Amino acid sequence: MNDSTEFTPKEKFVISLYQDPDGLFKRSLIRALAYLIPSIGLVAYAWYAGDIACGIVGYGILLFKAVFQMTRLRSALLRTASIYRKYEAQLQQKQNAG
Repeated sequence: MNDSTEFTPKEKFVISLYQDPDGLFKRSLIRALAYLIPSIGLVAYAWYAGDIACGIVGYGILLFKAVFQMTRLRSALLRTASIYRKYEAQLQQKQNAG
């Protein structure tokens, strides 16, 4: 095969993540809860104690997570599109060869 249809190490890693959907879901859930639980805790404390600074920090955690995900979204979409193109090219080569 020519190099343009070979998967890069990052693409191979992304493909490997989807080979275990249950594991991917668990890791994603744990990662989401790692931001959500402290944020809810800080906002609840701010409401209970009347400390506005804790509430702002709690919302700031969620804002940081949202901005971080949006910045990574473009590269993830480009990587996924590249995987699809290369996979389709490999399928086409196999059909042409056989």
